[in-house]
Amino acid sequence: MMTVLRRIAPLVALVGLLAGATVAVAQSAQPPQQMDEFVPIDELPQQEQIPAANLLIPAYAFVWVAVLVYVVSIARRLSGVQHEVQRLEADLKARK
Repeated sequence: MMTVLRRIAPLVALVGLLAGATVAVAQSAQPPQQMDEFVPIDELPQQEQIPAANLLIPAYAFVWVAVLVYVVSIARRLSGVQHEVQRLEADLKARK
C-alpha cells in the first residue's frame, strides 16, 4: 500500500504543478475584445486569420490515410479467412 502511494505521489504533484501553471497562463492572457457586429475576414487583424489550407489539407490527408489503413487491414483479414475456408474445404474433400 505504501509503495503504491510513493509511486502515485510524484504523479499527483506533477498534475498539480501543471494545473497551477495552466491557471497562471490563462489568467495572464488578455481577454479578446468582443465584436459588436460582423467584421469581414479581410478586416480582421492578421493574428486572428487562420489560413484554411494549413489545417484542411493535413486533416484530409489524415482521414485518407486512416481509410486506406482500414481497407488494407480488412483486405488482409479477408484474405486470411478465404485461405482458411479453402483449407477447410480441402479437409472435407479429403475425408470423403
